[in-house]
Amino acid sequence: MNINLANNQNVSDEQKILDNLPSVNKGEGEEHYIARCIPSLYPDTYDQQQAASHCADYYENKVNMGLKKQIMKVDMPKSGESEEHYLGYCIAEEIKNGREQSQAAAICYSNYRQDMMSKVKDTNGRVMAKIAYNTDFKGINLINLGINSDACWEGYIQVGTKILDGKEVPDCRGPIEAGINLADYPWEQCIADMTERYDAEAAPKICGAIKAKYGSKE
Repeated sequence: MNINLANNQNVSDEQKILDNLPSVNKGEGEEHYIARCIPSLYPDTYDQQQAASHCADYYENKVNMGLKKQIMKVDMPKSGESEEHYLGYCIAEEIKNGREQSQAAAICYSNYRQDMMSKVKDTNGRVMAKIAYNTDFKGINLINLGINSDACWEGYIQVGTKILDGKEVPDCRGPIEAGINLADYPWEQCIADMTERYDAEAAPKICGAIKAKYGSKE
């Protein structure tokens, strides 16, 4: 969950927030979960928009991890296994399963990072590691659903790749706000929106990716 600590919060407060969020019920839809989740954060901790965003991130993360456990093709790292050794055969296996190089690297490196996080005993260290993990892999589809699945989650747009700790992984930007018809998203409006959200350099790449996937620049 990608929660940013407020100025008057510390890591212990963050852990309490994580512990008190409602769990995702089996088969529960995102909208239903968010409606249940918001009261746990609003108005005591965040405003309503921030609460909805954090609940959506939490739902995505839990669904992601749950599906991954069900269909993961490559085992998690073995005890004492080095990062280099694990990534070497894991990436090769994911490519064999139909993944592009960058997404295979993201899947396998996320496995290794999760394994490292599970060994962190210090509460503060574990919370900070989890926040860093979710920030690094935000929007990336880490579930092996076959050769036709996108590198990014629905609502995110891939704008090439980025380097994460020396590994080339998909660069997923978003989420795109609900209610926008991406097929008819005016180019000038897209540039203005993405410049405000990111910067002037990133905006044309993001809008170009949106148009390439959902429509044309005309």
